[in-house]
Amino acid sequence: MVALQLALVVSLYPVAIHARWEWVCGLLCERFFPGSYTLNCTAESMTSMSTHGHGGGNAVCQAQDMPYLTSEAWCLHERCEPMGGRNKVEWYWDFIQWELRQNYPEIAAFPEYTAVLPASAPPVLPTNLTVLNATYRVGDEQWNLYYESYRAYNENDIIRVRQGWGYIAGFVGALVIISIWRRVARLSKVPYNPDSWRSNQLFSAIKKHVRYAALFSRRHQVPYLGGLFTAPTRLLSIFVVLCLAVGLILNAVQHRSVQPNSIYANRTNELLNNVGLAAGDLALTAFVLVWLAAARNNPFLWLTGWAYDTFQVLHRWFGRLATLYSLLHTVTYTNLYARRGEWSKAYLTGLWFIWGCVGMVALFVICVFSLRPIRERFYECFFVMHILMAVFAIVGTQLHIIFLYGHHYHYRNWIWAPVTIWSIDRFIRLVRMYVLSSGDARNITVEAVPDTNGTILRLTVPTPLVYTAGAGHYFFLYFPTIGIMFWQNHPISIAGWTKTGSDEEGGKSKSELTMYMLAEKGETGNLAAIVRQNSKPTRLTCLLEGPYGQARPLNSYETVILVAGGVGVGPTLSYVHAHAADPGSTKRLVLLFIARQLGFLREIQRHLRLANLESTVELQLFHSSAEQSQESDSDDEIASKGITDGRPVVAEYVFAEIQAAADGRIAFFVCGPAGLNDAVRYEVVRSIGSLADGDKIAFFEEALGW
Repeated sequence: MVALQLALVVSLYPVAIHARWEWVCGLLCERFFPGSYTLNCTAESMTSMSTHGHGGGNAVCQAQDMPYLTSEAWCLHERCEPMGGRNKVEWYWDFIQWELRQNYPEIAAFPEYTAVLPASAPPVLPTNLTVLNATYRVGDEQWNLYYESYRAYNENDIIRVRQGWGYIAGFVGALVIISIWRRVARLSKVPYNPDSWRSNQLFSAIKKHVRYAALFSRRHQVPYLGGLFTAPTRLLSIFVVLCLAVGLILNAVQHRSVQPNSIYANRTNELLNNVGLAAGDLALTAFVLVWLAAARNNPFLWLTGWAYDTFQVLHRWFGRLATLYSLLHTVTYTNLYARRGEWSKAYLTGLWFIWGCVGMVALFVICVFSLRPIRERFYECFFVMHILMAVFAIVGTQLHIIFLYGHHYHYRNWIWAPVTIWSIDRFIRLVRMYVLSSGDARNITVEAVPDTNGTILRLTVPTPLVYTAGAGHYFFLYFPTIGIMFWQNHPISIAGWTKTGSDEEGGKSKSELTMYMLAEKGETGNLAAIVRQNSKPTRLTCLLEGPYGQARPLNSYETVILVAGGVGVGPTLSYVHAHAADPGSTKRLVLLFIARQLGFLREIQRHLRLANLESTVELQLFHSSAEQSQESDSDDEIASKGITDGRPVVAEYVFAEIQAAADGRIAFFVCGPAGLNDAVRYEVVRSIGSLADGDKIAFFEEALGW
């Protein structure tokens, strides 16, 4: 994890040679003459001094044109040596020579600075000169205009670099503060006291209206507008809005303006350029946060204790921010070039424009395919398209920068940052997979849970000695022998673990993990079809990547209510296993499980019975479907005892449990369909302040989808 952060810092370290005014002077001397005049060695007019690049001109021509070289040398001597001294000017000259040879190997020779420096001051540039056919010096008035214009341009460039660093630092700093607060809160946990500051009205109001509340009344996991989108929680929404607002404020910060200006014809053009460059810089900054939030091995998952789906929300919003800024960057420069009459020349002949369009279109396609209805309905297509378009966005943006600025400008570092994050994350994934998928761990047993019509699969996964199972853990499972898309993987939480043996040399216990999977379309449907065809437990090759996830601090609460629906019972069962090993402060543990399939309810009874956990937890089972299975033997009939038909009334259940928890705190942990999660959340929030104070009640949620 530390390596990931170090690599991020190293890859982001900007090239700061443009930050010193002697370098601004050197750049201006280098570009002034070919940017303003036709050189004597060619009849081709040089590109005007660019506000969106490093100036134009035929580099080979410049390297052999003596009027240009002698004029530039005198400019450096007269204007730049007083700022930085002879040594820095000679070093800069050597740097120009090295850079030209790197980019243009056909340049055979480049004269030394002292060899082309005139012995005496040449005449001042005539006002009507068009072809630079002799050695000239730049007049004071003309120099001051160009120097101040370019200096303002460079100052704004520095501001943008600092803004990018500040945006990254602010985001990381906020996460660090959250991490520190989380750890301090856990360490300072004291027995419940209704008279403590934790129980006052302000603390309760924050929990009720900010920390736990859905953004709009009841719905958090349940999507809006026919499934188009879901709304983050109110607390996460505030965090996202702050991130977006800071980005917009940074883009709107007043840049240094100079008028009259040798680069911009008027203040409007200058403003368009500043806004366009700022938008481009902030889009690159957002790139870094997009890839950081998407990484499974993101160190802030561990530091903050946030769930992976929380960072997925940030990932999506930073992606939208990057797309918005890229669009703003494109629109402002389209306007600028149109105002200057250079639209067709710049946009139809430049590779920088073509590759910039590739990156922009790729970002737009990602946003469209990431819409929830498309993502859920065509997930396999979305998955492949997402990766391909991300590659096009990175490559397109990188080539856009290279064709525009060359290889030495700092913008490329912002592109290497997400590439570095992606590479390290993938490497850690491979290491995790290699460690956990050795030996017997590659062969798992898959079988259909009886009386579930083959829709619920039980996976038994042997694990190597290096892994110790724990509550809240989940894995990504790869089935390379099923289907043609072998790279696909599915996150599955562990439901339980059992000891199966020990290492004879080390004495460490081996274990088997139990997981439950809902068979739907795609690869899970193919897996269910294989099991159904075999009509018996099936051994399959499987690669495990993980473990991911952290245990919620449920054992610090006196009463814990686990609410599960469908395959959401997996994460809740892991807490039952953990409670048996270390109950902590918990005196009462309840598992309320709701399922449509009667066989799934019986399976959970069987699971707890085989693990000797029946006395550990109060089990409350609800059969929500009216359909009854015809497949049942005598044992199943016995097992059906303790199962209630119908659904529980969530409001009544939550209120009753809170009132029953007279001593100590109570925590609700829910994992199930979106409607169940939102219902429990709403009732818990509603009860804070009315039935109990904020310190007494806690709410934890595990989402089944991202």
